[in-house]
Amino acid sequence: MKKTAYIIAALFFSASAFAQGVGGDVIVTGGFVPEIKPSEKLLRNPEEKDTFQTRANPVINVNPREIAFYHNPDTISAARMKSEPLKKLRRLYMKLGFGNYLTPLAQVRVNSLRSKNDAYDVGYSYFASFGKQKDVGFPGMQQHKADGNYKHLFNKHALSLKGGYTYDQNHYYGFRPDSLTDTLFPDKKSIRQHFHKAGLELTFANHDLTSKTEWISQTRMGYYFLQDRQKSREHAFWAGTDVSKHVKDFFVGGRIGVEYYNFKPGTATSGRGMGFIKFNPYIKAGREKWNVEVGFEVAGAFDTIAKGYIMPVVEGQANLYKNHVMAYIQAKGGVERNTFDRLRLVNPFIISNPMLGQTYTPIDARGGFKGYFAKNVYYTLGGGYRMTKNQVFFITDTLQPVGNFFKTVYDDMNTPFVSGEIGYAMGEKLHVALKGNYWFYKPQTFARAWHMPKIDLTLSASYNIQDKFLFKADFYYLGEHYSPFRYDETLRKPVAGVTLIRNAFDLNLHAEYRFNKMLSFWAGFNNFAAFRYNRWFRYPMQGFNGMGGITLSF
Repeated sequence: MKKTAYIIAALFFSASAFAQGVGGDVIVTGGFVPEIKPSEKLLRNPEEKDTFQTRANPVINVNPREIAFYHNPDTISAARMKSEPLKKLRRLYMKLGFGNYLTPLAQVRVNSLRSKNDAYDVGYSYFASFGKQKDVGFPGMQQHKADGNYKHLFNKHALSLKGGYTYDQNHYYGFRPDSLTDTLFPDKKSIRQHFHKAGLELTFANHDLTSKTEWISQTRMGYYFLQDRQKSREHAFWAGTDVSKHVKDFFVGGRIGVEYYNFKPGTATSGRGMGFIKFNPYIKAGREKWNVEVGFEVAGAFDTIAKGYIMPVVEGQANLYKNHVMAYIQAKGGVERNTFDRLRLVNPFIISNPMLGQTYTPIDARGGFKGYFAKNVYYTLGGGYRMTKNQVFFITDTLQPVGNFFKTVYDDMNTPFVSGEIGYAMGEKLHVALKGNYWFYKPQTFARAWHMPKIDLTLSASYNIQDKFLFKADFYYLGEHYSPFRYDETLRKPVAGVTLIRNAFDLNLHAEYRFNKMLSFWAGFNNFAAFRYNRWFRYPMQGFNGMGGITLSF
């Protein structure tokens, strides 16, 4: 079969060749267009085409079904800032104690807990001494104090309100009972004095006192009423505001205020009033290493006659070398009323109708250096000069039959002084500080600056052992001072003549053991060295006084 096929094919090709080579012309009937037909090539990745296709119609769910997922992570400790955790506040605090000289002590205070907008606290304290002292009259005393504070925060301002009532009782014990006759000898009631005082103060101020975009204002107003056992009365009212604004690189502002006082002695039919109007424009500026305030104060006093005063106001400091050396300067003046309340707080043995007047200080300048010797050691060293017109002094009132009352007198005085302080502080654990002042009193008329010590020193130390044991010690030293009277044994009364009142020191110790956060035990020892010194002429202080008690907080 294959052989036959080969024969047929060979005959066919032979006939074709014979026909083209023999036989005549070739006639072309149409145009010839040469072209190359595309060849079919295999794909690099051949695939088989399926002639049967299906079309999918997907279904989309707009709200897909949620798949439940649960995860319980392991608990970890919360991050804490350095100042956290905050100490837990307690609403009630009580301190109770008792000591020699028949001395009871009680303090109670109730306060609010933490709040974003409001805070308040109210309290009451009582302290008394019913003991006797040798060679003097009955020195008993009592102090009652009730006070309260409230503060409310607005968006940009804060409103503060505080008020209180105090009752202070003391006795004019500065006499020797064995030196008095029966007709002069006073009993406890006749030498008793007491003071009632009630007051209220309101403050409205900005939160941020350094804002560079807002007006900064602080407004205060207050009132108090004071009355003693002899019905001498004093009313006082004051109001003032401090407004400032940041202008370029400065704070420009001013303080303006009014004060009014009215005093009526118990024997008088009417009182005597006087007042002040004060205005203090100023400019403040500062950078990282320095700040300064410059201005002046103008005051008008309205008493029996009107007077005007003008005082400088300059204050500033500069960091000279890395907080190790900082220079400071202050030059101010002022005028103030020697009120009945201010005088009796300095000397509680004054007469019931003292002479009141204005003390004018044209200049009170001081300056010096302060800083840190090392990380925990700080210091201050400086001095200054004070010029005072109508300085108040306390001297014995010889018109009283026993001579155990003090009256007020006035004189001009210039006072250069030097002061210093050095201390060591290690957080809340340990703090030790020594500070002192030396005064070069130069009164214009008086021979001495009566009852004003030339030197005063204070050494204080506190030590906290893990907030469990707390110790505190205070050492006070007062230099010698003078009285313009001496006691005449023959006449049995004070007479003219200078008396040197020797220097004195006082050591006070205090210790506390905190059993837990609610209960602690404490003990205090005043005048530990039992040094019986005189602060005022013929008025010795108590000797050794020890007290102890407990504190409760819940």
